[in-house]
Amino acid sequence: MISRSVIKGTAKVAIVASCLFALVAAGTVFSDDPLSSGIRPLAEATIDGLLASMQKRAAAGELTALDRIVLHSGVLGGIAIGQFISPEGAAILRHAVYGDGSELRLDPSYFKRSRFLAAEIERRGPGNHGPVRFRQSEDMRLSLALNPVFIAIAGGHVRVGHPRIQFAAADAQPVLTIIPIGKLRLRMFDNLVGALQRKPFAAFAEWRLE
Repeated sequence: MISRSVIKGTAKVAIVASCLFALVAAGTVFSDDPLSSGIRPLAEATIDGLLASMQKRAAAGELTALDRIVLHSGVLGGIAIGQFISPEGAAILRHAVYGDGSELRLDPSYFKRSRFLAAEIERRGPGNHGPVRFRQSEDMRLSLALNPVFIAIAGGHVRVGHPRIQFAAADAQPVLTIIPIGKLRLRMFDNLVGALQRKPFAAFAEWRLE
């Protein structure tokens, strides 16, 4: 029978190991120290390689049960991390994988202060516009939620979103989105979300121009 002291000792080792792993992971994501800078390319390559291999299996209809567990874990992690980098993108990801296909109303707070959207609204004026495509560098936070976007302007009222959000099918041409997590830049395939998506849906944010 294992003694209580052995169990306590093992628990302490596990806690210390977990803390060290967390510190290394945090450094890899956020720090510029030489060790973290050296680990970061390896971490990116490893994660990107895993995602690429799953994308190929998804395209061939060969996702394993383990793949699906990893993907759902990644989606839940993306939803959590997305609260800090693009809450709108996190809401869309959650609704795509776990929603019922109903229209998703997005918080307009960020849309109202987006310089990219403000310029497009002023330049285009009243009417229905879209799809409006843009580079991630023009508005990273918006791109993680909607790209392209549709913009409707009428009577001082603005509606921005997309009438049918459907991530790329698993067997379609690979569609890449760069996901910034601290200093990491991960290459995520929209096709992997498409493999889990339940139903297409519309998503919009609405507000009145001031």
